[in-house]
Amino acid sequence: MTKRTLSALAFALVLAYSIPAFADTTYTYTGDNYSFVYGSEYTTADALGGFVTFANPLAPGDFTFSYASLLFSFYDGAHTIDSTNATSGFLFFSVNSVGAITEWAFAFASPDSSIGSCEGCFLSGDAVYAGGTHSGAFATPGTWQVTAVPEPSAILMLGMTALGLVGTLRRRFAA
Repeated sequence: MTKRTLSALAFALVLAYSIPAFADTTYTYTGDNYSFVYGSEYTTADALGGFVTFANPLAPGDFTFSYASLLFSFYDGAHTIDSTNATSGFLFFSVNSVGAITEWAFAFASPDSSIGSCEGCFLSGDAVYAGGTHSGAFATPGTWQVTAVPEPSAILMLGMTALGLVGTLRRRFAA
């Protein structure tokens, strides 16, 4: 085999294995601004937001998760409840055939506040409560966005593909 053939074969092999693999999938929640507030901690400019990360993308169907086994963080405009300070919680998702979250229910509590959101249940919406000041807020449900995080090996393979392409083109134009 000639050097050119070996180069083309190596380039094709690297290209074939450079299809990204994904390590984690993060679902980010963006709530609507609160339409009703009481107490002093929240305003109508605040909203519920946050994320939950899974090792694999959600598959079609219904899923319930224990809060203790998840990486998550939600912010209600005054307090953050995450994997480190939650004292209780749950997540329920209904996922359609293309992997989009269509219905959900989640609630988390920490020593000073609680947050929750529901879409597709009896009382759809976002709700937050700060126990120390007896403040709370409500809003219509927001939306979910999904982001897959590439594995480091996939990024390495993409870099090797780019280097192979640059090397091949450089040799071609140098001749």
